[in-house]
Amino acid sequence: MLNWFSLILPFFLALVVIYVPGAMLLSALGTRRFNLWAFAPAVSIAWVAGLAVALPFLDLKFSWLPLVIATLAAFAVLHFLRYIFLRYFATRLVPREPQSGELRAAGGSQLETGSASKRPRIGPAVWGTLISFPFALVAFIAGIKDPHLPPQTWDGIFHLSAIRWILESGNGSTRNLAAVATMLQENQSVRGGLYPAAFHDIAALITPGTDVIVAANALSLVTCAVIWPMAAACLAAVLAPGRRFVPVAVALAATTYSTFPELTATRGTLWPLTLSYALLPLLLAGLVQLFLAAPSRALRVRTAALCLVVTLAIGLAHPQGVLAAIVPLVFLMLFGTFKILRNWRLYHAGQYLVLGLCLLGTVGGIVLIYRMRLWEWFAEWESQRIVEGNALRELVKLGLDVQSPYRVPAVALGIVLLVGMVVSVRRLQTLWLVAAWIGFAWVYIALQTDQLPGYQLAAFWYYDQARLGGILPIFGAVMAGIGLDALRHLGKPRIGARSHARPWGAVTTTVVFIIASLGLGVGEAQAKFAQFYQYKPGVGPNSLVSADEIQMIKRLGSKLQPGGVMIGDPRAGTTLVYALTGQPVLFRHLDGAWQYPQYYIGQYFDKFGHDAPLCERIAQHKIKYVYADSSHYWIGKQSDGQFDGLAKFKPEAFPDALKLIDEADGARVFEIKNCPVHNHK
Repeated sequence: MLNWFSLILPFFLALVVIYVPGAMLLSALGTRRFNLWAFAPAVSIAWVAGLAVALPFLDLKFSWLPLVIATLAAFAVLHFLRYIFLRYFATRLVPREPQSGELRAAGGSQLETGSASKRPRIGPAVWGTLISFPFALVAFIAGIKDPHLPPQTWDGIFHLSAIRWILESGNGSTRNLAAVATMLQENQSVRGGLYPAAFHDIAALITPGTDVIVAANALSLVTCAVIWPMAAACLAAVLAPGRRFVPVAVALAATTYSTFPELTATRGTLWPLTLSYALLPLLLAGLVQLFLAAPSRALRVRTAALCLVVTLAIGLAHPQGVLAAIVPLVFLMLFGTFKILRNWRLYHAGQYLVLGLCLLGTVGGIVLIYRMRLWEWFAEWESQRIVEGNALRELVKLGLDVQSPYRVPAVALGIVLLVGMVVSVRRLQTLWLVAAWIGFAWVYIALQTDQLPGYQLAAFWYYDQARLGGILPIFGAVMAGIGLDALRHLGKPRIGARSHARPWGAVTTTVVFIIASLGLGVGEAQAKFAQFYQYKPGVGPNSLVSADEIQMIKRLGSKLQPGGVMIGDPRAGTTLVYALTGQPVLFRHLDGAWQYPQYYIGQYFDKFGHDAPLCERIAQHKIKYVYADSSHYWIGKQSDGQFDGLAKFKPEAFPDALKLIDEADGARVFEIKNCPVHNHK
């Protein structure tokens, strides 16, 4: 249990990185309190990841120093520009008083979940996050067991190697991060392919003082237990500014779901995607303010600019989050346009200009995607569908948060979700939530069964049910919170004691829901983490690396010569040598941009001592160490024979050529003293 103290520092550093830069920049622009704290994470992430893209052009390394300097400079510049604008250019506009008929129309167009005169408050969202945090934390600790252990997935290896690469190279650019899947020679480090780097940039900043595994786990905890419920609660606060319990209820419902974020954070270790999805409610909150707010506050340039910044943050975290935003964006624009046209006298020309630009940009973006050659691949994509039952059965399972066979139905969550849907469908301001949920549920069910058309759209999510199914809680949590609030008001008193009953009613409802949801689904969340973090040697995707092997790899940092390349099967603990020590490893990932000589080594390494070309290639790549492991992760997964030679290699057959350096739990590391055929040539 003492190991968990090592998570405290990176956890709080992650909170600083995620909240402080964004809060500073937004405060410099005079942003009101709710938007300042609600959108601070998205602005911070866009700023940090955007700065990481810009620094290589200035020949500067990504670290705390340039981040602090750039943030302070931007804060000062924005403050100065705001002062100049308010001092010399701003004019006080006196709004036209609407007529009585227009006033009635305006009142009918406000958010029906709260008074039009009230603005969203950040307090209830914070309280909801604080109440739900201990349950998320308990699930995280109970499922992972030790923060120094990585998930037993090969995608996790890529992300850990990417964090190490940023630390070693100082390059955290999204333009170059895919270079981690190459040999990472110096001339390759600035021309790797595109890969979203926001998660890895933040993790690299909080790694000093610990290791990359602890830093990644700390950031994963922040994403799952802080950013996600807080963002969902902020969206609820925008939709229901007059009902302070709704954001609290939404934060609780968001924590109850385990198909997101726990499933996406562990199955395949989709850390960047989880961060991207967790930010999505903030974009939706901005779009609601843009299209569905009161006429005097709708379609503002500053709100549109904020939405663009949040979109940038989501894209830098993972572009699939932007794809997931297209469906609700279309519904919000349709409903918002209908409301605007219904009360057209209350809007001025500037607002219509913003609406026109939004419509044009959205249509243009969709047309651009449609005209890309990539769309042809989507249209021709054949789903590997899993026929488990009929469509109605799958729909019920989605409502109960059951997306895999080993799940326990979340009955309490399903009940409040159903009530929330009934409430939401009656209001234009929340109808888009129901429409978006149904749209993604349709595609998910089509992917699962053979009874619905439209499964081709699942191609956006790479055959992965976790990626697609993880979108549903983003809308479901808000509707479930609305449903929980509606149930709370069923027994609302109508006499003088009403003011005293409200707080106790909220407390009682919270306690009852926590009990009914079995501790906000702690058991299911724990099972999700344990499913992909638990080491089981020889059991498919759970046999990557053990705790003893991790300790051995850390010891290697002081035993290996700097620059000596290590060879080993990437389906074993080999790749963690680079992530934990920085020692170069030939194959850092199961998939990579390898060249023929490298492929030859991996495929024919079992011919060590009998093949002269193999020895030549070993010398060419400066390979000095061999990592032999008796346990391999998913031995047949996507290997195509590339690493068969490494899997079959028997180091004990060459006692004179290899020197044992260290060993642990079936894994052994050898130094290559000589390559026999190469020496006798």
